[in-house]
Amino acid sequence: MLLGSLTTYELKMKRKKKKKDDEEGARKKKALALKASSPPTTESEGDSSKDDEEKLKDEIVLVSRRFNSLMKKKKQLFHRQTKETFQGQRY
Repeated sequence: MLLGSLTTYELKMKRKKKKKDDEEGARKKKALALKASSPPTTESEGDSSKDDEEKLKDEIVLVSRRFNSLMKKKKQLFHRQTKETFQGQRY
């Protein structure tokens, strides 16, 4: 009986390992597609530089908003933790 249980366990482990290896192989086969862009022409360099500046400003605004919201959440979490600490201490 013990030998049968051991054999069953080993078979299960082999199946799990094979399944895991198959999944890893499937993950490795995924390709990464990149978007290609052509260099700007001399006629549209002025327009593209303005567009790039606008995009950069938009990205800066987005990052700063996310940072501010993250800091606000962290501040709330810190205050909540300190409040719980003080409530737990009763003298």
